[in-house]
Amino acid sequence: MPEPTGETGLPEPGGPLSLVALGGGEVRVAYRQSVTAQVVLAGRRPRPGSWRVAARYEPVGGYGRVALAAVGKPARTVVLAGQDGAGLLRYALSEAGQDTPGRWLTGRVPHSGAAAVGQDTGGRAVLAVLGNDGRLHVVRQRGVGADGAFQEWRAQPVPRGQSGPAHRTG
Repeated sequence: MPEPTGETGLPEPGGPLSLVALGGGEVRVAYRQSVTAQVVLAGRRPRPGSWRVAARYEPVGGYGRVALAAVGKPARTVVLAGQDGAGLLRYALSEAGQDTPGRWLTGRVPHSGAAAVGQDTGGRAVLAVLGNDGRLHVVRQRGVGADGAFQEWRAQPVPRGQSGPAHRTG
């Protein structure tokens, strides 16, 4: 099992970190733990100023960056998204002030690269991935909050005159 790293005392990351600022000076960081690929959500409050593990998510395998965003008006929902061991999108929502992991939901979109997480003008979470079909797949919440259901996934239409994914050159 990986040991805590450096002065933070957090489990060692196995890849890139995603950070988000919450209200009141709190910062959250999401990453995959070294060796296990388990997603860890950690936080740092301005006082006492030390890092702590806020949540460990159910292991789902996978690799790559875990996207992280705080959404809502004001931002009270933390959204994580990443690729699971089957190459599908997994995402979870939780209340910003809670230290319990949200339940993983499956996007059922085979994709490559990292997922993107953001919010629309109404404060609803929006997820996007580049599908293995070469199209952008997007979904948004029906309403705001950690328990807000999502609409159906939508794929960008294939451009006129193109029968499939764009061909890469170079």
